[in-house]
Amino acid sequence: MVIVRAKAAYIAHDGFVPALTEDERYRRKMADMAERGAIFEARTKAYREELAEYHQQVEDAERAARPPQVFRHIETIAEAAARNRAAWAARDALAALASTAASAVATSLPSMDKGVFELGNVSEVGTGTTPLSDAAPFKYSPSESGSDLLSIAARGVSESHEAECHSEYEIEMQQCDALAFHMGGARMMTLCKQNAFDRYQQCRGY
Repeated sequence: MVIVRAKAAYIAHDGFVPALTEDERYRRKMADMAERGAIFEARTKAYREELAEYHQQVEDAERAARPPQVFRHIETIAEAAARNRAAWAARDALAALASTAASAVATSLPSMDKGVFELGNVSEVGTGTTPLSDAAPFKYSPSESGSDLLSIAARGVSESHEAECHSEYEIEMQQCDALAFHMGGARMMTLCKQNAFDRYQQCRGY
């Protein structure tokens, strides 16, 4: 024997399905539509998330396969102003250096007065004295240092004075290499070195 338990609503209607009112039928229809809409919205959201994840994976793979690109930096207004200030400062420094180099080269050039021979005090035509005649006499003495010391003694200078002349000559040669090129190229550099050598010889007593 099978015992079937029916709901109270069925028992009240003699076992038949109770008739629904219009309001109840409308509420059930709206509830069913809302449930179906929620299910559809959830499925759509899951599909969109899955599709977005797939596209992201594709983009990551393409980005990893592409060679690295070097992006050019776009200069800002502040950076451009700083660059211009640095360029102006470098221009002013170069102008000051060129002015100093011009002064150094001008002072190294022989003047018209230096080109005149010193004749001494002339008393009569054809007679006169020169600074060489007033020089103190020296006596030759053999030395173990060789011909260099003999040459130094003959010129009336000391070894320390000879070393100072050589040191000044090296400094002037370095200045010619650093500055003369900016003032006139190889020709000015050659003239600067020639003047430095002439002063070196004069310092040594030649």
